[in-house]
Amino acid sequence: MHKLILKGDENFSNDDSMNINMLYRTTKFDLIVCGDNHQSFSMQKNKRFIYNIGALTRSRIDQAAHKPCVYIFDTEKRTSKKVLLTIKPFEEVMNLEKATASKEKNERLESFIVKLADNVAIDGLNFANNITEHIKKNKVTKQVRTFIEGVMQ
Repeated sequence: MHKLILKGDENFSNDDSMNINMLYRTTKFDLIVCGDNHQSFSMQKNKRFIYNIGALTRSRIDQAAHKPCVYIFDTEKRTSKKVLLTIKPFEEVMNLEKATASKEKNERLESFIVKLADNVAIDGLNFANNITEHIKKNKVTKQVRTFIEGVMQ
């Protein structure tokens, strides 16, 4: 299944996510292979198995320590083995300088979006004030000024 399965008490507001205990309660399968959670894990409970291999690639800076893997499950013996995939060192596949800059940019953007959602006043983002300042600093004809003032009232 391609669904975000949470291992414990993590809180993730996503309609498609499911806690692993809920998965055990709501299904009857004895072997479940899932994906979408980029962290690999395996669980066994009452002869029932859940495997999530996690991300097969490292595309984010916070995945520097991530070790892509697969699980090999023996259906007759009901045992499994985790096999780490051979990968290049993180520094060889990730431009750390670019990734760090991108992460910082995204954090600033997320902060900006949160402020907008919370209706927080942000300096420089008041449209009416910006138009008024533009009119003061630039040559704007009286006709245009009068029109703008009429529209903004």
